[in-house]
Amino acid sequence: MSEQTVIINGQSVAFNEGDTILSAADRLGVRIPTLCHDPRLKPAGACRTCLVEIKNRPKLAPACATALLPGMEIVTESDRVNRHIQTLLALYLTDHETNGSSAEFGKDGNELLQMAREYEAPLDWPSMENIRQGRPADVNPYVAFQPEKCISCARCTRYCEEVESVSAITMAERGSRTTVFTADGRSLMDTTCELCGGCMDTC
Repeated sequence: MSEQTVIINGQSVAFNEGDTILSAADRLGVRIPTLCHDPRLKPAGACRTCLVEIKNRPKLAPACATALLPGMEIVTESDRVNRHIQTLLALYLTDHETNGSSAEFGKDGNELLQMAREYEAPLDWPSMENIRQGRPADVNPYVAFQPEKCISCARCTRYCEEVESVSAITMAERGSRTTVFTADGRSLMDTTCELCGGCMDTC
């Protein structure tokens, strides 16, 4: 059987069945930005920062969740893709603390802020009130949830379910109120949480 290949940014790359655009791009050394991806987890395509162009397809596709097909021609960097990333990041920033446009912006280890700095996302869009609910009554001394910094990528809840098989935390509410929650809003100490730290590691 002949080798199956696709074209990414003009470069040919072989792939195996089940490979995604993101995994093939990684082998080529082509960086595609992601916020919800963790190689330990199943692809979710939730954050939409990894959207790319595929020839003869009208819509952008999530690189992390799109399986490769022979002959695909993929473009990861273009005016259209960059405009999408800048717009998306600007929307994320509207309900996150950015500390303005200071020289220190994006240097605190926050992936969202670092990506916004890299892609020169606009910082002057009107801010919205962050209405994600936290767990103020959680008395556990080990894990503190900061809802104002959450982008609802679900990496933490997916890790808890897929890797630890515990499901102590889950995504709750809808729309702008979507948040990481526990059953009945109880403390992590009163759930099946094993305090493994996986949710913090993947966040």
